Amino acid sequence: MDQRLEIPSNVDPQWASLIENCWDSDPRQRPSFLEIMERLREMQKQYTLQAQIQRNTSGDGQLKGTAKMSIVDC
Repeated sequence: MDQRLEIPSNVDPQWASLIENCWDSDPRQRPSFLEIMERLREMQKQYTLQAQIQRNTSGDGQLKGTAKMSIVDC
């Protein structure tokens, strides 16, 4: 009864890894809530940096009518 949904191939490898770790059959091998939060914060930093770089290179900055959102907002 160890069936899981397939993770789509276009999912970021960091997300896929986190999902697979959380699905481990042995509960003792699964990451703690603290470990999950640390990984999510690290991914958030990376995505924020990527978004800033894209905004800076696009030359147009933030689009009108859009708001910044972070994992804290969710």
